[in-house]
Amino acid sequence: MPNPAAGGALGLAAFCGQVALALSLVMVVACAVRVWPRAWLVRRKTRILESRARREQEVLFDGLVLLLAQGMEMDRLLEPWRKIFFWARHPLTRALWDQYIRR
Repeated sequence: MPNPAAGGALGLAAFCGQVALALSLVMVVACAVRVWPRAWLVRRKTRILESRARREQEVLFDGLVLLLAQGMEMDRLLEPWRKIFFWARHPLTRALWDQYIRR
């Protein structure tokens, strides 16, 4: 036969558990309400920062493309001078100049 005193204690424990569950729900909601404005502000600032970072990344990429294009242009303009410098240092050119100077 079940003990009625034990059933009363079990019912009290169940009631205390339900009260604790309800209080925890109220605390979670209260904390969420308190944190919400700051979280919203942080989210807004994060979006602004992301848009600025995206714009700066585009500017950086444009600068990189311009730098590479200028490097290619510089190589194109220096190519004739590189050929002249190569032939000026060539051993046959030196020998020719030595022969010309000895005359």
